[in-house]
Amino acid sequence: MSKKIKAVIFDQDGLMFDTERLGLEGWTVAGAPYGLRPDEAFLRELRGKKADEVRDAFEARFGSLHQFPGFLRKRGSTPMIGLPNTGFP
Repeated sequence: MSKKIKAVIFDQDGLMFDTERLGLEGWTVAGAPYGLRPDEAFLRELRGKKADEVRDAFEARFGSLHQFPGFLRKRGSTPMIGLPNTGFP
C-alpha cells in the first residue's frame, strides 16, 4: 500500500531546516575537483541572487566557468547527497 502525501511544507527562510549549511557545503563539494574554494563571506554575498548573477560573481572571482565543466550542475545536486545517511539538518 502506498502512502498519499497530505501536505507539503516549504521552508524558504531556513527556520525549520538548516538549509544554508547544506548550500555552503554544496559549493565546497562542487568546487573541490576544480580547485575552487569560495570562502564563506563570498558565498554569503550570493544569497538571494539570480543564477546569472551567481555565475557572474564566480567568473569575476575565479575566471570563466567554461574551465570547470559541470561545476554549477554538480552544485545543484550536491546538497541532498548526505540526507539519506544523516537525515534533515
